[in-house]
Amino acid sequence: MTPDQNITAIAIGPDCSPVSSSVSIYYFFDNLLLDDFESFKLFITEVLHPCNDDFTLSVLNDPSFEYQWYLDGVAVQGEVFSELSKMHGDGSYQVRIINAGSCRLTPGYEFKIPEFEIPTNISICDNQSYTYGDRELVESGFYLDTFKTINNCDSIVPLTLQVIGTRFDTLDASVVTDGIYEVANQSFEQAGDYELTLPSSVGCDSLVYLRLSNLDLYIPNTFSPNGDNANDTFAPVTIDGMINNMTIQIFDRWGNIVFEGEDEWDGEGLKTGVYVYNISIGYIDGNNLNYRGSITLVR
Repeated sequence: MTPDQNITAIAIGPDCSPVSSSVSIYYFFDNLLLDDFESFKLFITEVLHPCNDDFTLSVLNDPSFEYQWYLDGVAVQGEVFSELSKMHGDGSYQVRIINAGSCRLTPGYEFKIPEFEIPTNISICDNQSYTYGDRELVESGFYLDTFKTINNCDSIVPLTLQVIGTRFDTLDASVVTDGIYEVANQSFEQAGDYELTLPSSVGCDSLVYLRLSNLDLYIPNTFSPNGDNANDTFAPVTIDGMINNMTIQIFDRWGNIVFEGEDEWDGEGLKTGVYVYNISIGYIDGNNLNYRGSITLVR
């Protein structure tokens, strides 16, 4: 059919008689290709999986057709049937089909045997081995090998293997008086030297030598805020960096709170006398302890 005017669309539906409907009763088509049904079957299809040793390509088989296969635009000698006898390497495959004087060329089929790369990082203990293909690996290093998948595709597996040996580490820590030091679900209250066997993240044994010392906390019982730069403020004294946070509360003899803060107390505005303190300390090791006692302010 050769139309004598431009056709922008084809509508399929009732004839031109008026039809009453609340929705469209026509189907509209554009970019149509009109041809016989068999022409739509002239596409290259796969026979088996691309990684299979017997993988090949084929098109519609019709005794009236003449076939010629091409690889990257060059005719492949002897490939004159609807199905390739074998694959001839990577590249773009096409088939020329001659029938009743017409000559058609199928769209190209790009063929490349799939390869997969699966990088792997593995850690094992020094008394273990790792199976890598037909090898048992026991040393750290980088390994590269190619394995076949279930469909016979090449799977490249680069392996980084780390063998974790038994390690001896020394851990120095401190514990406050009446406090608890915890490591790997183990608790320690007394200073001393301890040998620990701790599991690593991959389950290997790691030997740790724990040297635990007491963290002495000194709380003075008197101070003199007289501006002579000697004992002018009140606060606990300990090793630098061991306290994470602190709150100091000071009460007079009648229980009234006269100071509350997170830093030292300077006794400003208060008379000489005995005061009661309540100190809450959060240590960097996770312990939170309260201390209560009396402090004498001397002018």
